[in-house]
Amino acid sequence: MCASLPSFLRNSIHRLRSVRKDSGVVKVSPELTCAAKGLSCSNTLVSVQGHKFSVRPVKCCYVGIGNLVFMDVDQNGYYNVGPDMAINGVSVQLFHEGDNPATATPVASTVTAGGGYYLFDQLEQGKYFVYIPSINFAVGHPLGSKKSSPPEGVDDGNDDNSDENGNNTTVNGGVVSGIFDLRANMEPTAENGVGTYTGKLGDSDVNMTADFGFVCIPPDLVARDTAICLGFSANLATLFTQDNLTTGTISYYATLADANAQTNAISPVVSPITNTTYYIRKQSVAGCSDIDDLVVTINPLPTMAGQEVCVNSTVQFTGSGVPAASNPYMSLNLAIATINNAGIATGVSAGSVTVKYTDNNGCTITAPLIVHPLPDIVARDTAICFGFTVNLSTLFTQDNVTTGSISYYGTLADANAQTNSISPVVTPNMTTTYFIRKQTTDGCSDIDDIVVMIYALPT
Repeated sequence: MCASLPSFLRNSIHRLRSVRKDSGVVKVSPELTCAAKGLSCSNTLVSVQGHKFSVRPVKCCYVGIGNLVFMDVDQNGYYNVGPDMAINGVSVQLFHEGDNPATATPVASTVTAGGGYYLFDQLEQGKYFVYIPSINFAVGHPLGSKKSSPPEGVDDGNDDNSDENGNNTTVNGGVVSGIFDLRANMEPTAENGVGTYTGKLGDSDVNMTADFGFVCIPPDLVARDTAICLGFSANLATLFTQDNLTTGTISYYATLADANAQTNAISPVVSPITNTTYYIRKQSVAGCSDIDDLVVTINPLPTMAGQEVCVNSTVQFTGSGVPAASNPYMSLNLAIATINNAGIATGVSAGSVTVKYTDNNGCTITAPLIVHPLPDIVARDTAICFGFTVNLSTLFTQDNVTTGSISYYGTLADANAQTNSISPVVTPNMTTTYFIRKQTTDGCSDIDDIVVMIYALPT
């Protein structure tokens, strides 16, 4: 673009800032741009007030650089209209080659606008790099929870809307481009982004290929499976861990399709009746998401039958499955009955009590235990004359537990075994002990003995 036009200098001598005869160099005013004025970028002999000088327009042949910052939604390293999104409001800085962004002052700074575009215009020729400062990546800023889009881009001099940041490794917390050697009349032309350029430089003086693509840093959500007993609930909100990207939303779904589409979210408190898979989605404020699944396994409830027992007697409880390792059986009222870890319950006093059983899955079932009272029978000894009879049924009293049966026995063994019962009318010929047994309809019993003494007849 820089054509030789010495006559322009002669006609515009009033716009020269200085004439240095000792060096033979005339410095040209900065506004005299190469594209706008057609001035040659090489030294030119000019005559000023009768003196000839070699003129080099060091502030004349300007260059520019710029283009696009975008969200690489489809993560292919290129800006594609539709899925990808331009990002406005991103702070962008320009540095000379070799500068340290942590300490150096930027050559220029700007903010993306108008569809994610930025531009540094009217620059001296030289080597530069573009820098996206770390402040952009803070929470609440345009690039919060985002990182540079892989793979690393390389500036090939063509505007392919590629991610050309040059290095995905951050520098002082920010992202840098590669080095751009900007030269007037040597930059790529007809770039896609050149249409956004409204300055005075020519197409070949402006490089519009320095694009920066970014992708979300996905939140890291890890759900864990669990098991519950049938009829119980699980709170999915307690069944996952997440990274330090705490900003965002957590949603719960019954299908993966719903989780992907973010439709038909469900309550985190669930009560499945069969083994069920649920999906938890973490959506960050930057629009990044992670989905993980968890399986809620349903353990069946154990079974256990209720029992009845008499006071001071024992009965066996047997729960289904494998008992819990610790305290599988429990009496909820120790004043009525006790029970050991083997499930053997002992009646303490008359009444009803609930016995709880826990299996090795932590599932529980309860069953009733009825403790029946013992009958209270009190027999009294008697004496008869030799050869006479006595009716044992008249020789005892009993409590008000009147239901049941009374039986009479000649030995305690028979009374306990309820075998070889005898008639209550007996005619012993010597002092004899008899046994009376009261058996209630509940199966509880009491035994007492009667001694019948024999008096000899007088002579």
